[in-house]
Amino acid sequence: MGRAPRPPRRGAAWGPPAAVRLVLAAALASATGAARARETAPAVAQEDDGAVALGGLGPVLHLDPAWRLDPAGTGPARLRARDSQGRLLEVWATPWRLDLSDPPTGALEPPATGALQAPATDGPPPAPAALATHLARELARQSGATVTALHTRPSSPGGRPGMRTALQLALAGGQGAALIDSFADSGHTVHLRLVGGTPAPSDLVAPLDRVGARLVSQHPPPPAGPQTLQATGLALPLPPGWRRPIGDETDAVADILTGLQLPTLPPWPADGGLPAGCDLGLHPHPTGLPALLLACPSDHALPPLDAASAAAVGATLHRQLFGPGAAVPPALPVPFGDRLGLRFSPPAPALSATLVLAPNRSAAVQLWALGPPGDAPLLDATLAAVLPALRFTGPDGGAHTVPWAQALAHRLRHHPATLWPAGLVLLLGAVALGARRRRRSPPVAERDQAEGEGPAR
Repeated sequence: MGRAPRPPRRGAAWGPPAAVRLVLAAALASATGAARARETAPAVAQEDDGAVALGGLGPVLHLDPAWRLDPAGTGPARLRARDSQGRLLEVWATPWRLDLSDPPTGALEPPATGALQAPATDGPPPAPAALATHLARELARQSGATVTALHTRPSSPGGRPGMRTALQLALAGGQGAALIDSFADSGHTVHLRLVGGTPAPSDLVAPLDRVGARLVSQHPPPPAGPQTLQATGLALPLPPGWRRPIGDETDAVADILTGLQLPTLPPWPADGGLPAGCDLGLHPHPTGLPALLLACPSDHALPPLDAASAAAVGATLHRQLFGPGAAVPPALPVPFGDRLGLRFSPPAPALSATLVLAPNRSAAVQLWALGPPGDAPLLDATLAAVLPALRFTGPDGGAHTVPWAQALAHRLRHHPATLWPAGLVLLLGAVALGARRRRRSPPVAERDQAEGEGPAR
């Protein structure tokens, strides 16, 4: 006979087992930094054999007969079920496919608030540690309990590499425990959370393992290894932690970027996908906007650009892009593959934004680096790594071509010394040619006599 669930303490917001509400899609940062929820529409239903299709996520969970769906907590965006011992199972997903292949394996010290705290790092913490922090904080917020981090470990729900987070919960009326298995699937990260009235998370290991073993993913694993952005005329190797979008992640990014009023940012197609000639890389975070790299062609016809002309060309582009007197820092010359580019830092609401323009044949290419304000160190480090390594793939290596008059004007203004040798050669050549012609010309008297026009008598 299973234990009856302990009734919640009067006046408490939570009592083991918890009735915790979760939504499928986490908030996405919009152009103003506000959150917008994205949920899948199909309802969750349990078949006769216990199979439960998790909305539009793709995985199918074959629930053991001991589990029964909780109609009050199951809907288009979540699955909630209880077993005969009163344990609560929650399944939901957050946007962005996180790389959980290397979770931290040590205990993480909780701060005074009781929420899980990842070790301090330079820049954003790795995805596994950041995800564990988010999951613990969410459980503390939703349950009203003090959540203590115990450990994180590798796991494999449904045969997919993932991460298991063990948490302990405490209220005035008692204790509880939670285990959360998280794994990447298509364009999102799926979470299975089991909450029980036991103070020891080890009591939940076997039940959660059985649930995970009956989970079947409908999506093939994404390609492994380093990836490369392939925009028009440009190949950009992505550094570790970055990848191209998967599943509906492209449309999620489009929803974020379409509201931004950033110069040169190309319009996104109304029917989905990327703008023509563009490619996208992202560095996802457990919540909010991921860090983004967007490479696209540009119709800016740049004049000759080198170290001598960078300040003048940058000032001209600055006025064209942002208007006269705009409070935008001057352009900075940066290496861009085998040539020079110009880096701008335009203002963007609740974003860190960087634009790099570089010549490509008769036009240009643009590279946007975008992310939450806290991602500024990450974006700077990423640009420092990728800009020298990118390659131009067009005809003749994307060699910059300009009209001859523009090239001559560039030489006269920025490299006049280089024209003196050519001018001296031309002058000496003209003098030599004149002397040669004089030597070959007969005296005037001889020429007149030869023509019968001697002096009159």
